[in-house]
Amino acid sequence: RFTVHGFRYLSIFGAPNALTLDDVECPFVHSETTVKGHFSTSNPIINQIQHNIQWGQLSNIMSLPTDWFVTLNIFVLT
Repeated sequence: RFTVHGFRYLSIFGAPNALTLDDVECPFVHSETTVKGHFSTSNPIINQIQHNIQWGQLSNIMSLPTDWFVTLNIFVLT
């Protein structure tokens, strides 16, 4: 069987010393995609929301969607 899982949390056990956030790396990986449009406003809050939406969508695409499929359908139609 083959399966793909996204993750939200990371636990590290057995480190010889106490770790800080600077000691841990987690590269952001996703399938290669092409951005087909751009959106920006004069409102930095709306721009940040848009950035978060794109980041969230990219984080759920690794060869196939790793999150709830209904959400993907909404973005595909727009």
